[in-house]
Amino acid sequence: MRVATEAREYADGEVARIGRERYERELQPKLDIPENRGRLVAIHIESGDYALGRNSLEAYEALHARRPGAPMYLARIGSRTAVSIGGGGRRR
Repeated sequence: MRVATEAREYADGEVARIGRERYERELQPKLDIPENRGRLVAIHIESGDYALGRNSLEAYEALHARRPGAPMYLARIGSRTAVSIGGGGRRR
């Protein structure tokens, strides 16, 4: 599945790769602090703009209000995954 924006089209997995790299390089160092652990961050992969939320919907809606239609990546601060299915995420 390809993701298209007004600016460009992204190949399968490209949004996740860019978002993960941007999070790890630019945002994780300043956001991964005790009071943010477990919160979700929605990241606009093209600009690095981001919004925090207690859940994915809250983070998504906050960023979407500023950047409708933007390609976004979600990350859970302090965890390797944003969500887990049937088990519970492992903390770092």
